[in-house]
Amino acid sequence: MRPATTWFILFCFLLTTTGFCATLTVGHGPGFDSPTVTAAIESANEGNTLLIAEGVYDSTHGETFPLNLKAGLCLVSADPERHASLVGDASGPVVTLKNVYNCLLNGIRVAGGRARFGGGILVELSSLTLRNCVLEENEAVWSEEARQGGGGSAVYSNSSVVSVENCWIRENLSSDLGSTLGFTGTGSATVEGSTITRNLGGVVVCTGSAEVELACCLVSENASQGLGGRGVVETSNSSHARLANCSVVANEGIGVRAYSSSTIEVRNCILWNHFRETIFGGVDVSDSCVRGALTLSGILSAWPEFRNPSQSDWRLADQSPCIDAGDSSHLDADQTEDLDGNPRIQREGVDMGAYETAPEYEPGYTLPYALQLHVRPDSPSAKKTGESWEDAFTTIREALFRATKGSTLWVAGGLYREYLHVIDGIEIYGGFEGSEIALEDRPNPLSPTVVDATGFQRTVVQAQSGDGFLLDGFVLTGGEGLSGGALYVEGVNTTIRNCTLERNFAANYDAPAKSRTMATTIRRCPDSIVNT
Repeated sequence: MRPATTWFILFCFLLTTTGFCATLTVGHGPGFDSPTVTAAIESANEGNTLLIAEGVYDSTHGETFPLNLKAGLCLVSADPERHASLVGDASGPVVTLKNVYNCLLNGIRVAGGRARFGGGILVELSSLTLRNCVLEENEAVWSEEARQGGGGSAVYSNSSVVSVENCWIRENLSSDLGSTLGFTGTGSATVEGSTITRNLGGVVVCTGSAEVELACCLVSENASQGLGGRGVVETSNSSHARLANCSVVANEGIGVRAYSSSTIEVRNCILWNHFRETIFGGVDVSDSCVRGALTLSGILSAWPEFRNPSQSDWRLADQSPCIDAGDSSHLDADQTEDLDGNPRIQREGVDMGAYETAPEYEPGYTLPYALQLHVRPDSPSAKKTGESWEDAFTTIREALFRATKGSTLWVAGGLYREYLHVIDGIEIYGGFEGSEIALEDRPNPLSPTVVDATGFQRTVVQAQSGDGFLLDGFVLTGGEGLSGGALYVEGVNTTIRNCTLERNFAANYDAPAKSRTMATTIRRCPDSIVNT
């Protein structure tokens, strides 16, 4: 396509999306109205559009951060296929809005910000739309001196109105008590058709009386510190969150958590993570698939049958029980497409999660709730279903991710460099040689089965709240936690049998130094048995 044609199409696009307003071009080299975004914002009037050419706009190219937007200002990438990159200098947010309204970022990449609140974008008493943007590699830092911070490594919104549409939010960093998207005050936000992945800290955290809706989003592979960190989606005070047709999967930490008088609605979603899915009474779940939720009426707890978890493909395979299992009444009127842009309803019903399955799918066999899963560190299988020793998983974490209440894990001897979040209602046996057909066939003495968390700075095994679990035949070593280096169990009736706990460390809450005195911590577990 000729350049003139491209610019004409973009001009028409701007007329239809932002209204008629003056347009200033920004780019490196001749032929642009401004060489920097900073200068363009300074010269722009309310309602102007900055059409930004592809390239990196950082302090080495004359930018001064933060970029303070004016009312009605629109920052638009000149090439819809390539993002214009605003890269901060880690001295504060990249973009800030304060008492300004109707701002838009379209096709912009925001990276390199670092602040207590809003590492990428800080929004205060304002309104902002983010469309087709990438927010990555920003940081929200905790200040020990001020005893605050860590909120919104990508976006922090205070009493504002924020809309996030078709964006990628990834690899941002906050403390375990922080968030990737933080909303507080009296504001509201919608996050639609977006992928939020591989961020560190809580993901979506709402406080005050903020109201947030996530629709048709993938929230995957984010990490928080299990027991002590934020939930993947967390509310407190009187805030409210609603999740509709979202896939919240493979995250490290608690799925959704509501504190105080706050509430969370979960509709047509898949919650399948590496720890508990829901905590506290303010979470209302219906027409969803929830790991370990056998006791919840009308909720699926069968394995969702993702297409290829090892490659982070969280679409549904043909045999998934989540196909057509949702309730279309939970869809908003404008929610007509899935995360891939396909029609939201392909057959008679709507699928659970962010993706819709093609109409020509062939229903397959769904595995039962309670499973016996196998783990071998030297498993040669490419299939890795865990259904047999021949198709065993190679890590215990893979098996735990697949497990539901009532599952039993058989683990062959060997070294497993990992740490584990255990859901309640399962039994985990180590010490196998890798060919046994009955539990009684394990060798005596047991084949050494070592779970080593060295280098992860995590407790080796964590569990919280539920019916209990059993751990038999393991060596737990290399753990490092706030309380409980090898094992931290709270509110779970636990049986630890034929185990060795050695060379683990825990931090004393009141002392800055590490302590070797707390290898195991079991709290509020009157029926627990520890026999090592």
